[in-house]
Amino acid sequence: MCKRFLGEGFMMNQRSCDSSACLICARPGNDAPLKRYVDDSDLRPSTSRDALSHIFRSLSPGSQKEGERMVARMPALDSSTRGTKQGSRSVTELYASSSGGENDHNPGSPRGKLEFSDQLVPQSAVTERQECYRVRESDRDNRDKVIASMDFRSVGGFFASATSCKELCIHRLAQAEGDGESFVAHRQSVDPRWVHRTSAKLSSLAWNNNANVITVGDHYGELTRVDVETCHILTETDEGSGTAVLDLKRNRHFGTTCLLTATKSGAVKLWTEDLSESLELTDECVDRVPICGVAFSPVNPNWVAAARSDSVVTLYDIRHGAAPLWRRRMGGTNAVAHLDHLASGDLVCSQLNEGISVWRRSGQGEDGKIEMARRKHAYASHTQTKHFVGLSVSSRGYIATGSECGRAYVYGSRISEPVALCSSDPTLGDSGVTAVEWIPQDQCEGDSQGLLVAQGASINRFKIDIPAL
Repeated sequence: MCKRFLGEGFMMNQRSCDSSACLICARPGNDAPLKRYVDDSDLRPSTSRDALSHIFRSLSPGSQKEGERMVARMPALDSSTRGTKQGSRSVTELYASSSGGENDHNPGSPRGKLEFSDQLVPQSAVTERQECYRVRESDRDNRDKVIASMDFRSVGGFFASATSCKELCIHRLAQAEGDGESFVAHRQSVDPRWVHRTSAKLSSLAWNNNANVITVGDHYGELTRVDVETCHILTETDEGSGTAVLDLKRNRHFGTTCLLTATKSGAVKLWTEDLSESLELTDECVDRVPICGVAFSPVNPNWVAAARSDSVVTLYDIRHGAAPLWRRRMGGTNAVAHLDHLASGDLVCSQLNEGISVWRRSGQGEDGKIEMARRKHAYASHTQTKHFVGLSVSSRGYIATGSECGRAYVYGSRISEPVALCSSDPTLGDSGVTAVEWIPQDQCEGDSQGLLVAQGASINRFKIDIPAL
């Protein structure tokens, strides 16, 4: 049942829905206006062509009766690209009709020359713990829970969190909803604006680009699209493997509505926004090693990276996934738990017991394969032996990670030691951090940066001032 908050910890069941696409909320006979949790008046949907439109083929109206609904606005590809399986096709089969084109970025282009920010100095940053956001249904909800993932809406200061207690919680940053008066941050505890209960423990989420729709993945391999403006479920889809969705990402760098998933079964899939169509990027002949993390490249919309539990990291071109652009064993046998990219395209890998390493593209071979070299510094001040503690890269090139000791660490480029340390909430002791997320710069004060740190059932906000060069 969808629920909404009306005030201080008071919640009512949602009685009606204004969408015929809703799976559980829509029913006739109630014409009362629907209260909005998150308005969409500030959203400006993209009008440009989808950067990955060459991957999915638009189907004729007659094929929709077969369950093959495709994303609108995507141009048709040649009929020779049709695969043998409906709804899931090998990317290799699409290569002939989709290779090349306007979305290929030359390494010599301005985008390819972006460098990792080198503005940090070996001085301690000033950190301030501010307000705390609670993931709970009411002030009487004291259940133990783990926050598996967080993500921000494109504008407006709204963010979502997925919990192990089958909850999707929506908050808004406190400063974004004030009336102009100063907010006494460290004294406040902020409840969610809206809580949606799910049928299984959530493991990942992504707030769809330029929309009020959130896609969540759970431990049973189900993907669900939830409209947080009107509080209805749009789509429920079985990922197909029957195993946990370990990571779910949207593309923040290019204008596309496609999503990327990683599962415990070893599958990496690219999905249309409505989840009606998917393409498996990994070679089906490869051993099914769990994929812990995935990431879109910021320098080429066709490139995605995947991190495996056997310490291998692979970079794919989605048009011919059977021949990876780059593959590397990070060292040892420990899982690479998290992946992310710097704005330059450098790959950030967070590995159990091995710390964080950064890999920079150093060249390209005659066979088209990419060569990558490890950067000098390795970041290993935090503790990560057997738990996923989160990883997030800011627009300024700072790397944030959680830790099993209950603190968040921020690393820069000049030294291997952290430039900022976000101390844990004293009331939570040394329980581990499970997720971190940088606050968009337009939601921060001046040159300060903001970081959300998830620990237990709480999300603490930190203001971070790192000395300039």
